[in-house]
Amino acid sequence: MNKSNIIKILILLLAIGLNVKTIQSIHKEQAETNTDRALVSKMPMASFHKFWADVKWMLYIQYMGSIDLTTEKNSKDLFEEAKSILDLDPGFYKVYEISALMLSAKTPNYAVELLEKGQNTQENKDDWRLYQLAGNIRHQETFFNKKANRLEKIKDAIGYYRQALTKPGVMPVLEKTYIKIKAQEKYEQDKNINLLVAELQEWEKYINEKALSPEYGMEGEGDMMLSVDEDTKGNILSLIQRIKREVPEDLTGKGTSQKLLKSIFRDIKTCGTCYVKYEAGEKFCTNCSNPVKTYGTCPNAQCGKVHRGGKFCQHCGKTVKVAKPKRKR
Repeated sequence: MNKSNIIKILILLLAIGLNVKTIQSIHKEQAETNTDRALVSKMPMASFHKFWADVKWMLYIQYMGSIDLTTEKNSKDLFEEAKSILDLDPGFYKVYEISALMLSAKTPNYAVELLEKGQNTQENKDDWRLYQLAGNIRHQETFFNKKANRLEKIKDAIGYYRQALTKPGVMPVLEKTYIKIKAQEKYEQDKNINLLVAELQEWEKYINEKALSPEYGMEGEGDMMLSVDEDTKGNILSLIQRIKREVPEDLTGKGTSQKLLKSIFRDIKTCGTCYVKYEAGEKFCTNCSNPVKTYGTCPNAQCGKVHRGGKFCQHCGKTVKVAKPKRKR
């Protein structure tokens, strides 16, 4: 071997060594900026991981449509196939969602395991849908799995819903689901409590102690009751009305109802008999026909028409006393 060939071989070996060092350095930097990189399959796949994940996903969809998922073996095969796609692309959201839905009926543990895998990825860790879906799957087990420990599954579902509520962009409707299952937990622990009353108590607790706490990713100051949105108020008022109709003698329900009516509904006029909301100028409740305290009308007895605001009545011109806003303490 002549001298020039030896030099070429040495240069080649040096280049390979430098290339390996460079690749190791790049992978280290990638791992620091994207933790999902450590979850990717060790097989290089020509560095086209996501491309191969897409190919496997198309084959996976066809496979799902061709098998019977009521058998344990097929469910396990589907679970393993889903994991093989996620080994190539850990951030592939649709794999988590669709696979969990397909697996939830027969093998809910596989479904939840996949969702937890997604929750631990950098790309999906803040996606509230993965947490909500895990909660839904655990919750449905309380209805369809007679062998399941009902209270244990309820607690699991509560944990996932609680995590979902801390994530950005979460749908407000999830609060209602969370409150209902919290009430179910209380009912499972004490069968003597009325389920409607338990739900109202959970709403009160959620509003006063948790709705503005960092635990739910929100911060606030001043009067917490003013932060309650209209949909939530509607849910709570409907619950108060049901308690009044169905369990009027329940002292706990009555007391909790009164506290909430004096706080979040203090600016809303409700019938003292059935708690249905009434409007300015109305003298009788449209729901139960009982008389209500009229408000929002002109003080002139000969006028008495509904006043829309301002210092003077728009109907008769009489001066109307305008209430001064209360100072915050």
